[in-house]
Amino acid sequence: QTSATALAAESDAVERGAGIAVYSNALLIIMVPHSIITVSLATAMLPDLSRLAAGSNLATLRDRVMSALRAALAVIIPIAGLILALSGPVSRLLFGYGAASGDVDLVAITVAAFVPGLAGYTVTYLVQRAFYAQEDTRTPVLVQLVVSAVQVGLSIALVTRLDPVYVSAGLAGSWSVAVLLGAALSLTLLSRRVGRVGGWRFAGYLAVVALAALPGSLLVLREVVVDAETTVTSSIGALVTIVVGSGVAAVSYLVLAWLFRVTPVRDAASWAAARVRRGA
Repeated sequence: QTSATALAAESDAVERGAGIAVYSNALLIIMVPHSIITVSLATAMLPDLSRLAAGSNLATLRDRVMSALRAALAVIIPIAGLILALSGPVSRLLFGYGAASGDVDLVAITVAAFVPGLAGYTVTYLVQRAFYAQEDTRTPVLVQLVVSAVQVGLSIALVTRLDPVYVSAGLAGSWSVAVLLGAALSLTLLSRRVGRVGGWRFAGYLAVVALAALPGSLLVLREVVVDAETTVTSSIGALVTIVVGSGVAAVSYLVLAWLFRVTPVRDAASWAAARVRRGA
């Protein structure tokens, strides 16, 4: 991680708490949903994409990529909102003990700065599989070079301007900006190969998913703010807040996503209902 290297070089920041551990711990939190959801989906879809690419069936390949993007983001976006709302309690629960206990607030801020890039990272990761299916490794490398250049440039600019305590959050924000740019670039380059990928219709879909996720995230955030004293000082309080908040946010999102006709959510609900009926 380029940002991690830059962060390690900031000795003053390390002394004041915003060291490599803060950045690494926050990155571990933000990578959990990516590893479970996006990587699993990408691994499952790659053989099918390769078969379609070998048969020059690029229109169907495009449709499969778009379907995967919609499915992944229907889960990643609400999770990102929930992580943002629960960044404090999650950081307290995981790192609120031992030598790292003094960095809990900094980890929470850094996690919040990582959140905007999670959806962009998902898009880039899935679109890369479409290039790999076409035996093209050059384009993903070029995209990553652009992402790295932007990330390094922003990181250097922020490191020289931010208070050392907030350097880790600034570097996380640089990553978010860079991967969002990488997502847009990846979609543009893939569109030149297989036809329109993304566009205004896709942007509208993302807006609907975000709108469905927003109320639940705001409810959880309000609860975290109201119970700030308990969640900051108690791991048990943090655990209770995470469990209750996750349940509230999940129910709110599923209901609104159903009402807003978010297709992956409706398909999953129909599948679950059919399984229940067969079991009964």
